[in-house]
Amino acid sequence: MTGIKFMDEITAPRRSTHPSHQGKPQARSIEEISLGEYAPAIGIDLPQLVLYSRVSKDLQAWIENSKADFLQAEDEASSITPELFTEFSRADEEGQAELLVS
Repeated sequence: MTGIKFMDEITAPRRSTHPSHQGKPQARSIEEISLGEYAPAIGIDLPQLVLYSRVSKDLQAWIENSKADFLQAEDEASSITPELFTEFSRADEEGQAELLVS
């Protein structure tokens, strides 16, 4: 009825802004990864990923609740339409023009 789109229907390509991810990353074997790279990943990157996953789950739940609320409100609005709106939508162009002027 209204054509509202929710955030889960909007897509955008993912872009990394971290300097180490610029260019094409090359796959490395586990033996090539040093402890100096592994420790910051566990200490910094992993908690960030946990936080991002939690936030994304909360956002997804919020979107689902919003969709349900929106559908309920749209059903209520369509069942309790004021008589003037119904009269306007059923009228021809001349009748609509009269109702707009009144």
